[in-house]
Amino acid sequence: MIKNQKTATLFALLAVLMWSTVASAFKITLTYFSALLMLLVASLVSSVVLLINCYRQQKISLLKA
Repeated sequence: MIKNQKTATLFALLAVLMWSTVASAFKITLTYFSALLMLLVASLVSSVVLLINCYRQQKISLLKA
C-alpha cells in the first residue's frame, strides 16, 4: 500500500506542476500566435496523441464505427 501511496503522490505532484505552468505558457504563446491558431494547434496535437494512444492499445478499429 505504501508503494501505491508514493506513486499516487508522485502523480499528483506532477499534475500540479504541469497545470501550474499552463497559464504562463498560454500568456507567452498568445504574444506570438492568435487565439484561433493556438486552438487549432492544441486540437491537432491532442488528436494526434489520442490516435497514437489508440494505436498502441490496438483500438483503432473502434474509431471507424
